Amino acid sequence: MAIRYKRVVDITLLGLLTSLLIVPSARSVTGTSSQLVEDFTTDTFADYAATTGLWDLPDHKARAGVVADAVGSGAARPITFGDGSDGVLSSGSGATFDTNSHPNGFNFKSIDISAGAITVTGTNALIIRSLSNVNIALGVVFSVDGQSDVAGSLSGVASGSTTGPAGGTAVTCGANGGKGGNASPLTVGNGNDGLLSSGLADNPTGGAGHDDTAQGAGSGTDASPSLAALLPDGPTFDTTGFVCGPGGGGGGGDTSGNGGAYGTGGAGGGGGGRVRVTSVGNMTINATITARGGHSGRGADAGAICGGNGAGGNGGSIWLQALGAMPAVTTNVTVGTGNTNSCNAAPVDGFNAGATRFDFAGAALDTVPAAPNQTYVVQSKAYDLGTLNAGFSGATIVSSNGAGSAPTVEFAGSADGVSFSAFSSDVTLMSGKSFRFVRFKITIRTGAAAGNSPEVTRIALNYNDLGLEKLDLKISSGCGTITGMSDDPASPRATMAGVQLTLAWLCFWILCYRVMRYGFVLKTRRLPSRKLPSMS
Repeated sequence: MAIRYKRVVDITLLGLLTSLLIVPSARSVTGTSSQLVEDFTTDTFADYAATTGLWDLPDHKARAGVVADAVGSGAARPITFGDGSDGVLSSGSGATFDTNSHPNGFNFKSIDISAGAITVTGTNALIIRSLSNVNIALGVVFSVDGQSDVAGSLSGVASGSTTGPAGGTAVTCGANGGKGGNASPLTVGNGNDGLLSSGLADNPTGGAGHDDTAQGAGSGTDASPSLAALLPDGPTFDTTGFVCGPGGGGGGGDTSGNGGAYGTGGAGGGGGGRVRVTSVGNMTINATITARGGHSGRGADAGAICGGNGAGGNGGSIWLQALGAMPAVTTNVTVGTGNTNSCNAAPVDGFNAGATRFDFAGAALDTVPAAPNQTYVVQSKAYDLGTLNAGFSGATIVSSNGAGSAPTVEFAGSADGVSFSAFSSDVTLMSGKSFRFVRFKITIRTGAAAGNSPEVTRIALNYNDLGLEKLDLKISSGCGTITGMSDDPASPRATMAGVQLTLAWLCFWILCYRVMRYGFVLKTRRLPSRKLPSMS
């Protein structure tokens, strides 16, 4: 089929100048070859919303998603590293985390805390994610302990306090300790139950009220279900094991009756909290992380009149996961201890220590092998090529199969960065469609057995600007029409474009010469008074 070219030259002086200024800035003339390279050293163009795999910044690659213990039952426990939306955390004075403001966790690009204290508030789990490394220095205080030592109130007359103290509070959950029992000259109340991580009441743990001066009120108890069944490496850890320790029960109130002395019970200790930290890179935590149960409160004590003591809270949960190395981390998830007074000799400590779990490269719960028979996507945002009509000559992909099939890379183009074409593995099919933007999608399929992930480490896309098929320029008294630009310098398109640009440049320099000459003449003709000469 013959190709017809339209030859048009209809450019006034203003039209030529406009063509010169506008056409090159719009890049409508055929450009030189360029290359777009993504080597995964930054996540500037990572589309985390559309990505189910991993944009691995420390190792500069796109790879399969990560699970804990892929060789075992880890496929059900994916590790999420976030989207970096909370930026870089770098501090020499500690950090504050309000889990109520971030109920789904904190998402950092990197974390480096060199000194200070990590303060935690809120009732949601503390989940901290990093797209690269985590460094927390020695001496940093990192605690989600339950509150301790809420004592009862004692009075020997009716004017004393009748309301037992509130239980010790927990952070990162609702596992508060039980309230101490009320007391008055004639009546007493039982201590309240401690609460579970969910904030619901545990098995009856409050101490009974008592009105017999010979024995005193009952202490709170801790009949919480054992966490021992929820082993740190158990398959249900992420759904049922990652919880706060239940709070301890409150002690009962006590009275001598007949309007005599009375005392309220001590409160139960709060349960230890829960912390989960994940990092794509190395995790170096030299601080001690504590999630201890709170100690119990002491029941009011006046010799024969003794409110019951509260029970200690239970230990919480600490879960650390890194795709890189993790040097040994010191943790403490012990129970809170009980308290005593003159009537209740035996303290009631928390019943269960908490749980800790460490998933990292080379550990028993290894994070390196990719789970078998999985499919993941790593997708980019739109890259602006700065073209009006991109032409693509091909793409170079650097990849490895690992334990699975070779990754596939597909491209989609767009004129406005919003509406994209369908993805295609043949990027040349997008040429000459007035595309300025491009994005890619990598599909990674793992093998039948756990093993190294298929990876893509570099994508290089070759392109140039083909130029617009037609560009009309119309400004005031002049107009310019440029039609049918081409890559071929011998074609009528290229010849026409060259003629027009040559004429435009010629007119531009003529105009500049006239302007400069006019200014020079004005200067030489100025009178000593610096007034312009008469026009007569």
